[in-house]
Amino acid sequence: MTATKDLSIFFFVTISLLYIFFTNTHLNYEESLLLGGADGESYFSISFYAPEISKVKIQPIHSERFIFPYLIGMASNIFGIKIFLLYKILSILLLFLINLVFIKISKKLRFLQFQIVLCLCLINFNPYITRFYISNPTIITDLFFHLGLLICILGIVEKKNFLLLIGLMIAVAARQSAIAILISLMFVDLFNKNFISKLKVNLLFVSFFLAIFSLNLYYSSHTISYDNERSSQYIITIFGLFIESKNFLEILHFLIFLPALSFGPLFLIYIFKIRKINFRKQFSTLNIFILTCSTMLIVQPFLSGIDVTGRNVIRLTTLGYIPMVIFFFLNMPISKIFLKWQLAFLAILFFIWSSHPTFSIYTFLEYLKF
Repeated sequence: MTATKDLSIFFFVTISLLYIFFTNTHLNYEESLLLGGADGESYFSISFYAPEISKVKIQPIHSERFIFPYLIGMASNIFGIKIFLLYKILSILLLFLINLVFIKISKKLRFLQFQIVLCLCLINFNPYITRFYISNPTIITDLFFHLGLLICILGIVEKKNFLLLIGLMIAVAARQSAIAILISLMFVDLFNKNFISKLKVNLLFVSFFLAIFSLNLYYSSHTISYDNERSSQYIITIFGLFIESKNFLEILHFLIFLPALSFGPLFLIYIFKIRKINFRKQFSTLNIFILTCSTMLIVQPFLSGIDVTGRNVIRLTTLGYIPMVIFFFLNMPISKIFLKWQLAFLAILFFIWSSHPTFSIYTFLEYLKF
């Protein structure tokens, strides 16, 4: 790809993120707790009390993600920047970094320029990747997870174990969901003899994973927890859907309608423009990793059930979304010839999709809330 094309893609990323930023709703801390960022109260508390351990009650599952909020609190003390503002600044920087890593991956996979731009539209105009975190920056651990997962994918593409290790460390420090990455790496290693990692490297991955996870547990064990036990939370996380009593429409709304708000445009492009899959054998390692990891990331919020996950199912299933964008465009041939009406349709689709009635300045979709 030429320097001119690189510059044009970089320009597109900058313009699209600026558009999202200036048409976003910018909530204050209290508003964010009411409009999707309730979990952020736990992370803010960790930051507020750093370098000490939080002195308020925190759900164990949240306190086990203390590392990045703790570091943000330390940085706030050192540089004198208000905690919520620092969360906001870092969220925007992380969104930009996610774009840059994605571009690097797509270039390594030899995506054409129009494919890269289309992928970036599917990422940046997805309100549950950009707008949500600008409005609710205290949920920043999700963005760190997105970044860590993409760095792992870059490590697979470039066949560099140190990138895999860095990505895994970032992801496990961000969320317990990183277990999906570790399991997927092990799974690929079993079925692909040409995979870059070896037994010693796998042991190193497991060691670092357990070390960071143990650090998270240490902090969590010293916080004031709610009455429910840690073990019961993990049981609900895996089996919650099966112990609930919900009617068919509630389950349908939870399993299909809500996730479609995030994944819908990706599948529409597949249905109307791609329609077939050619599994590329030379990228079998990457394909197996993405399918294994994304499946676990997407299925887990469903397993937690409606009572536990609720509308957060949109945000949590989206943790597996960006790898699926890579998978679609890697394995599904798509013509670079777009008719004018198709381009117009895509432009309208992305505009409407990004016009979230809560997290954007646009309110014309208000009546579609459900």
